[in-house]
Amino acid sequence: MQNHVQITLLQDAGIHHHDADIRTMSAEELITHFGSRDTGKVVTARLIKNIIYQVWQNIRAGREPEIQGNVRTFWYRHVKPAWSRIPVRHRQRKAPARATSRLLAELIEGLRLFDYADFGFTDENWRNRGIGIARPQVLLFAEKAGQIRLLLRLHKRLGVSFLALGGMPSACTSEFTARQVRAAVDLAGFSRRKTIHLVGIVDHDPAGRLIAQTFADQLQSFDLGPLELHLVLGPEHFTRRQLAAGRLPLKDDARTRRWLAEGGGIDGEPWALSVEALPVEKLERITRRVIREVAPRPVQRSRAGVPVHDPRWQRALDGPGGAAKVVVLRPEDLGDEVAARMAEGYRLVVVDDGQIVGVLGQGAAETRRAPVADS
Repeated sequence: MQNHVQITLLQDAGIHHHDADIRTMSAEELITHFGSRDTGKVVTARLIKNIIYQVWQNIRAGREPEIQGNVRTFWYRHVKPAWSRIPVRHRQRKAPARATSRLLAELIEGLRLFDYADFGFTDENWRNRGIGIARPQVLLFAEKAGQIRLLLRLHKRLGVSFLALGGMPSACTSEFTARQVRAAVDLAGFSRRKTIHLVGIVDHDPAGRLIAQTFADQLQSFDLGPLELHLVLGPEHFTRRQLAAGRLPLKDDARTRRWLAEGGGIDGEPWALSVEALPVEKLERITRRVIREVAPRPVQRSRAGVPVHDPRWQRALDGPGGAAKVVVLRPEDLGDEVAARMAEGYRLVVVDDGQIVGVLGQGAAETRRAPVADS
């Protein structure tokens, strides 16, 4: 049931309920329902927004399967069939495939009418993420996918959550990450008011700062927080010799000047630093120190897993995401239900007496008995 605010937002966005499947409407019907009275041309945004809403309704009611693909899958399956029946002279000169991505973001991220998870979109970055057991409230992320081995080491040793972004974060990935970190924090028994520490390994430059801030903003838009952002890399971690050898000149533009005004650069000058300029061993030591400062102690429980009859188990399973889902459980619960979950693509972390005794499922390496985290 939608509340009055949601209905008003839908109407303001030009979205209305249609009994007929928009994909099967005739050209005349599409022009009648979505055309401009002035030009007679189908308004691209109006058509696509209504298709998005109808698909959401159908998936929610069980009349339509989940997307199980990306935004391009949505375009081909739901938008293109209708678009292809509109005569060229009745089309606006706008790229409908790009518009589909933009309008999904507007309705999901901007107006918060739906979630990406409501449609069953696939999180294509799931292999680069892990959810912490001992320090789930620490989300370590890297701008570059090449840092994945460093993130994995810190994840295994300190029990932090992690994500290798591989560039500017996708809102879909951020939504799934927010859901999983919230579930892990809940499993750990933390209050929802507990601060989530976002620890970022990004280049010391305007682009790195923008990536980190965009990720933080996206996570907060998906109700993860309160957040504190900690950037690991800075000039203070380099020797003078390393600075002289590793600094990179920046273009004198508005973005660089804005970054310098916020405390960026080297000694106030427009110089940047790449994470690759610092030896990996030193970068790891610095990152470990930051993690221990924001979360000095791991979660202390005699048994870190939850049984399948615990309501928190089901809450951890809510929402789609395929192999991106991570569930913590006890050895005694390795029964038929667990096998079924693995078949659906879950990764299952088995914990016994504060020890990780196994990681099962897609993309998961076999794990020897190891502490959940150091103290």
